[in-house]
Amino acid sequence: MSLVTDRRKFLQTTAVTGLGYWVAGGVEAAVSKSPNDQIQLGCIGVGGKGQSDVANVAKYGKIYALCDVDTSIREGMEKAYKTEHNFTDYREMLDKLGDRIDAVTISVPDHNHAVMAAKAMKMGKHVHCQKPLTHSIWEARRLSEIAREAGRAILDVYGRDDFAVSRKSDNSPLTEADQVAHGIISRALAKLDATLPILSEESAPADHAERRQWQRYWLVDPLDGTKEFLKRNGEFTVNIALIDEHRAVLGAVYAPVLDRMYFGHVALGAWRSDAAGAPKPIAVRDAGSPLRVVGSRSHPTPELAAYRRELTNAITQVSAAVDASGFHSELWSYELRNGRVVPVRYGSGSDVQLWSTTDLSVGYARRNRR
Repeated sequence: MSLVTDRRKFLQTTAVTGLGYWVAGGVEAAVSKSPNDQIQLGCIGVGGKGQSDVANVAKYGKIYALCDVDTSIREGMEKAYKTEHNFTDYREMLDKLGDRIDAVTISVPDHNHAVMAAKAMKMGKHVHCQKPLTHSIWEARRLSEIAREAGRAILDVYGRDDFAVSRKSDNSPLTEADQVAHGIISRALAKLDATLPILSEESAPADHAERRQWQRYWLVDPLDGTKEFLKRNGEFTVNIALIDEHRAVLGAVYAPVLDRMYFGHVALGAWRSDAAGAPKPIAVRDAGSPLRVVGSRSHPTPELAAYRRELTNAITQVSAAVDASGFHSELWSYELRNGRVVPVRYGSGSDVQLWSTTDLSVGYARRNRR
């Protein structure tokens, strides 16, 4: 008996196969087909779990196109299914064959699920996607709540004069606030997903050979900017990220003194929230003028100094007072006006004394905190 099914039976049959998520597209396909036509499938990710997913859906339709960035894996599947349409870029596959593919399978690293599934569904395709379909915005907000809770505990210590300070093996400082925040974050993340390991700045790391096998884990710096915490300049943050296949897909950065939260989701976007205000979407600006260069206040490097010297042909040179996380409190731009470098202040809290006049390659400012 033939296993080839028609469009009418397809979803009825696959709904009980336990293959994963089947999601119906919300837009009509470009070309309407009879309910009795054979299903044509496009498969994204055909190695590992993708190989078994292709084999399963092949029972109910025709494998019309294959897509995988690993051509050696894909070529083996091409021979097995005799496909004429094969791609390394899923966007090209969907754009070229959008009117000929009825359904799509997605069997790739998790951080790509939402983007690929969204494109296919917008084109009216049924989508089979391995779990999770997406990390939800709820998870991003939950990370923000955890970071804020840790931030409150940090400020409790920050307001005292008697907190404990020790030294780590690399001689960097470790405060009571680092340890308290680490405990709060670790316990909360374990409740959020107990299966994921946690790599924290303040915990003993797992063996490197073990960490190399991690596909997904939490990356945490409970108090990023301990030196700034000790200087009491307020320039420190709480950082939490979910790493999936070596890429941050979800995260939150909280500045306790400012009560400012940044949080983001790889597929949904990024937001900034000040105090109790509503989150506002943020985005990276296009490179332009003035050019802004960000560096660390406590960890200046020869590489940054060399890079600044290379900006001799730029109209504007910039210095930023930031901590290692990229959080800045003061930003100065140096502009060439009438043959002289003039400082333009973007932030506040410092006086600037200009040390050079016309040579942008060595122009810098001395900061005097009031």
